[in-house]
Parts: sequence; C-alpha cells; structure tokens
Amino acid sequence: MNILLVLGIIVGARPDSGTVIDKGTFRVYQRDHALGTETFEYLSRGDSLTITSHVTQVLPGPDGELTIDKQATIVVGSLDYELRFYQSQLKLGDKDLLRALVVNDTAFTAYRETKKLGGMGDRFVRPPGRLFVLDGQVFMLFDVMCRDLGRTSFKERPISVVLLRDEQDQVTSITVADLGADTLKWAERPVVAKRLCFKDSYSTFNAWVGPLGYMLKLEQEGSGLRVEREPSPAVKRRDQATPK
Repeated sequence: MNILLVLGIIVGARPDSGTVIDKGTFRVYQRDHALGTETFEYLSRGDSLTITSHVTQVLPGPDGELTIDKQATIVVGSLDYELRFYQSQLKLGDKDLLRALVVNDTAFTAYRETKKLGGMGDRFVRPPGRLFVLDGQVFMLFDVMCRDLGRTSFKERPISVVLLRDEQDQVTSITVADLGADTLKWAERPVVAKRLCFKDSYSTFNAWVGPLGYMLKLEQEGSGLRVEREPSPAVKRRDQATPK
C-alpha cells in the first residue's frame, strides 16, 4: 500500500492559499550541547490551521553522530484546535519512515510506511474530548497543545494523546497541570509566562507559554533536554535599541 498515493498529500508541500500568522525557530539543546533546530509556520486557511515543521538535528549514537531530517504537517481547527490530520516523514541514515493520522468523528487510522517494508494502517477508537499528537523530535506539537491549553483556566486535567512510535502506536492519557505565572529570561529580558506541566508515568515536561499564547521554552525533567524559541528579528531589533 502506497500511503502517499492513498492520501494524495506530500509532507512539506506548501498549501496554495492562506495567511501566515506565525513562524519561527526552536533551538534544541541537550544540557549545553546544541542538537539542532526546528523551523515552523502557522498558516490560517478559513476554519483550519495548517502547521508545518522542519526538524534538523544531530544526535549522539553508539556508532557516531546521527543526522535527523524530519518534516511534519498538522491540520487543526482554527477555533478549537481539533485534530483533523497529521503527517510526518523521517530520514535517518538509510531509514525513511512516513507517518500519518487520518481522523474521523469516532475513530482514526494511523498509517506507517517504509521503503523496505511497505505500508500498513491501524484503526483506533477516538477517545472523547480533544485529541493531541506527540511524535519524536517534533516539538511544534507541544506548542500546539500550549496554544490550546494556555487559553483556558484549570488546575489539573487529563488530555488524550496519540503517541507515534516506530513499532506500536499508543493512545493514552497524560496529566496537564497549570502551575501559574513564572518569570523566565527570554530575548535577554525577564518575561512573565504561564508554566504548564505535562506528566505521565514515564516523563515530565515543563512548558512556558508567553503573553502572546505561544510556547517560549520546553524542558524535560532529568534528561537535560531543552527547547527554546528564538526571538523574532523584530524583537531582537527592539532589544538592541532599548538600553538595558
């Protein structure tokens, strides 16, 4: 089964119309070691948002460094961030993996395809409520969750997440806690941000959501993984012109 032909969509293909409402770059670190970048763009198209991402990272491996090139596209509702479609394509050495989620009201299908093994799809019952996606190295997906959850007021709540894995995908529930306002240094100045904590039995991520509603920083507790949004050129020019 050729999933590219079935879906009729190619990762990284730019939609033919729409308005860019945000774009930027995440810089990824393992403690103080720079791993690479993820560039992203939010495109508004009527009642939907199409968000694209391009990940370029170099990770340490047992036999030397591994270069990752990954492109992803997610489509969500513009008002409610309801998941409509997701697709990613990973290139890692001689590995080439295509992933896709086709979402319906009560179910969704998770596809995977490799050049060596061909394609296959698994059907899942869609859990009630909002459904989010997590896919390795695509930190834009945390940004999508932050933009949705950062708009609401809550102390702690569960959310449903599709974890995309090489072998067996999983639909699970993770807990999100709103830890309130926190001050962090961003763009060379202190910024008051909302801190969200994403937690399951395996790992904990802390995210800081800025005043404009997007994710400024993400950290995984214990691992040293850190993701920081690079300030836009306009912010940099403003900071350079403002006396410290």
